[in-house]
Amino acid sequence: MTSINEYLKTEFNTQREQWENHLKKELKLDDVSTKTSKKVLDGGTWPTLSTSRVEDCSLPVHESWKKAAQTYARIPANFEHCLQEDLAQGVKSFFFHSEFLNTNHKNLIEKLLSNEKDVEVFFQNKTEVINSRGALIASGIEVDLLGGNNIQELALMTQNLIASLKNTTIVSIAVTLDTHFFKNIAKLRAAKLLTLKVLQESEVKAAVHTVALTSFKEWTLFERYSNMLRNDVSVASAYMGGADSVQSSGYQILFDLETQVADEEHSERSFRMARNTSHILALESMLGVVQDPAHGSYHLENLTSHYASSAWEMMRTKSKTEILDEARKSGDAQVLQMKNRKTVLAGINDYADVKEVLSVSSQAHSFRLARDFENLRLKMTSLKKKPEVQIVLHGDYANLSARINFAKNYFEILGLKVNESTLAGHTKADVIIACSTDEGYGEVQEKLKNLNAPYKFIAGKTTLEGFTSIFAGQDVYAVLQDFVTKWGAQ
Repeated sequence: MTSINEYLKTEFNTQREQWENHLKKELKLDDVSTKTSKKVLDGGTWPTLSTSRVEDCSLPVHESWKKAAQTYARIPANFEHCLQEDLAQGVKSFFFHSEFLNTNHKNLIEKLLSNEKDVEVFFQNKTEVINSRGALIASGIEVDLLGGNNIQELALMTQNLIASLKNTTIVSIAVTLDTHFFKNIAKLRAAKLLTLKVLQESEVKAAVHTVALTSFKEWTLFERYSNMLRNDVSVASAYMGGADSVQSSGYQILFDLETQVADEEHSERSFRMARNTSHILALESMLGVVQDPAHGSYHLENLTSHYASSAWEMMRTKSKTEILDEARKSGDAQVLQMKNRKTVLAGINDYADVKEVLSVSSQAHSFRLARDFENLRLKMTSLKKKPEVQIVLHGDYANLSARINFAKNYFEILGLKVNESTLAGHTKADVIIACSTDEGYGEVQEKLKNLNAPYKFIAGKTTLEGFTSIFAGQDVYAVLQDFVTKWGAQ
């Protein structure tokens, strides 16, 4: 069996001088020293700006994707009208979450779309994607649902592809895309190369059809309009990665999946934005027109090769159970990064908007980084009485501004309004946060101890009897969870 590294062998096996001469001639440059990297790739090959190569990570020509897409989870009351509007607006790819469809919905979909010859339909459930012909599309979605990384997902996709491979004219694969633009492009390219490798080893001749799906890993219930930006990134990277079918999800889709809240105003706008994202990026920005735009980019070629070779090795040496176990550990590590705020989602674990109030209950549908913090805030919102929070200052305001903002952001995560006062002007509050310099705390230690409040915190790595320290790098979630639990138990 040919190794994946040999399969992905790139560039010319020449001396650097020969390679530079070739590059100067092709690009009509007198000097290439400022245009190229001297880093050597595996196998002694060189990075390039060239458009012609002997063996490389380039991809076969695919049909330019110029179709708008729409995604449905919760089925609206005017479902038939929505489908007809989508068709009238040029939507050609539909994605449905199967768990929300009943027989009537399926009959209506079949009825309205049966006469549309160029319409694609995909049905998703938590672990699978099936096309309108009833064919299962090979994917590693289970890894994404656990928070796993790209290599783990590609490895599982390859295993599933091998297990389901049949003599056919078209082989379909699916990958999930998040908000990491360049990694998404490399991931799609690697998925195609792995599929081509499997077909080559299996001596099966078939075209490869790639489906790009939305990963909700970084999507949020709060700050919901930010989901539009997340969808933009995944759709744009799908075009540039050469996907044949691209899912575009409206910003409200997460509410449909996890809360089942019927909000027709947001739903209508969400559907429109999903369509417009497809139209604008495909037709106006023309991102899907250039064939394999990443070809010749040292960074993306190298990342593609790394993903493909690592996934191939994992696919060969680890079972599905082992891959999923590793994915679960990867997800747990990402959640820990969120809890100590080494990973920040604006509006969720930092810089929250306290004016945004949601009264919903959320059921987990897939792995999401924001879920734990969102559930804490939703729990606080559901309580009858909200605590009054006050920062008690001692010292020069300008010198304390960083700590003040830190303390405010800390409790605004729960959707609580935080007020400020001086130590002398302090009034009664449920929660007080002492805020001074490290030296300043020593000056007013006794006065701070005499402050009367059920819950007392101190900003900084300072130990003071009766106070809980809050500081950068700690497990913020654990501190807030303990507070919410105690407050709710009153």
